[in-house]
Amino acid sequence: MQPIKYLLSVTIITFFCISASFAQISYEDIQILIEKDKHKEALNLAEDHLSRNKTDIKFQFLKGLILAHLNRYADAEIIFHKIAEENPALPEPLNNLAVIYAVQGKYIEAEEMLKKALDTNSNYATTYNNLGDIYAKAASRAYNEALGLGTSKVANQEKLLLLNELILPQTKLIESLEQENLELKEVVKDSVASIEERERAIVIKNEQLAKLGETQRSIQKLIQEKVELNAKMNELKSSLDEVMYSLTLKDEQLAKLEDTQKSLQSLTEENNKLKNRLSKTEGSLGDLNRSLTLKDEQLAKLDKSLNKTMTKDLRKENNELKNKVEETESILEDLKRSVTFRKQNAKNDIQEKERQAETIEAVSLNKEIDREDSLNDKPKTELDQKKIVELSINQWVNSWSSKDIEAYIASYAPEFKPSKGLSRNAWEKGRRKRLANPAFIKITLANVVVDLRGEELAKITFRQKYQSDTYSDEVNKEITVKMINDKWLITRERVRQ
Repeated sequence: MQPIKYLLSVTIITFFCISASFAQISYEDIQILIEKDKHKEALNLAEDHLSRNKTDIKFQFLKGLILAHLNRYADAEIIFHKIAEENPALPEPLNNLAVIYAVQGKYIEAEEMLKKALDTNSNYATTYNNLGDIYAKAASRAYNEALGLGTSKVANQEKLLLLNELILPQTKLIESLEQENLELKEVVKDSVASIEERERAIVIKNEQLAKLGETQRSIQKLIQEKVELNAKMNELKSSLDEVMYSLTLKDEQLAKLEDTQKSLQSLTEENNKLKNRLSKTEGSLGDLNRSLTLKDEQLAKLDKSLNKTMTKDLRKENNELKNKVEETESILEDLKRSVTFRKQNAKNDIQEKERQAETIEAVSLNKEIDREDSLNDKPKTELDQKKIVELSINQWVNSWSSKDIEAYIASYAPEFKPSKGLSRNAWEKGRRKRLANPAFIKITLANVVVDLRGEELAKITFRQKYQSDTYSDEVNKEITVKMINDKWLITRERVRQ
């Protein structure tokens, strides 16, 4: 019901405002204000009336009278002069002009105006009195001048009187009344037209109010529906939160799957290369086994023929070789499990991957044995290779310490698998943040041991000390590096106990 009350209020207020704008200003009300010396209020009313009735001579006369009372003689003089020119038979504007002239010390002009006023009507006592005052003023000034007295030494209190009312001749009064009647008719005509227009507007508003009643009922119904919908929305929102959480998990899984797909593709390429190598080394597995048997026999013979020192050295070398073979088997086993996990839906390829893994193991064993056999033949080449690997690790440490994020990230191979199941993107984002936040980073390595695993693979162990302005620790680390595009890049990094 609030919109209906508002429309009714606006309609009623508008009607009364329009009616008030056409109310007539009383001539007598303005005269009362003048008598009470409320000249500014009287001037506002007179000007408001003249804004609609510019030819009303009586209100023009009142305005000039008010201006004279407000000491705005120049403005009053203009109005009385205009009335006197347009109505030469009226003595009142001439009398008031004379008073204004006298106040300004223009006695000759004042005398002239009073004489003209008496010519139009010789029965005005006020005009006679004002003329007598003018003569007395002129005589007083002549006397003062004869005695050599300045005008400033004598009080200049004027006694001339303004005429407060304009008395129009009968014909002029009739013309004025007729003019006022015409203006009133125009006002009434406009008022009637406005009232009719307002009545039509009220009819329209009533129709709109009837429609608003129906609309109000519809709104109440909609509000009720909104309450019900809000309840449903709250239920849907909780369901939507669960769905969004599930979607977030799915997105993370998809990101991991994409990384897995890339790794799988890389592994597939490596497997293809291994297949090519396998075709060349299929006959070498038996030879490797026979070679190991021969070495065992040689060790047995050497136990009898060589001194204990050489026997211990050979056994130590053989044990190291076996340990490396076991580590290689462990790495290959991890690789086999990873490939099997990523290819679990490709059942027809499982046997092929196992055969490749076994072949890789054999090839790796072959490489280890060949490397051991050539240990005494090429000591300088292996030493140089270890220095190159150690140099690449030092470059990795320097990029970390200098907070060169791009060089640090570039030290890791594309196939590098972060720990804790992180994706490559998530790991890289975390590393960038950890390198950027500290004010400084200092990395120190100790006990660095480089273990070559062939021409393209090596394992490095060392003691790492990390220091920054926010954190410090010291751990044992193991890093696996691989030769990729003539660069040693990190493929595996883990903390050892």
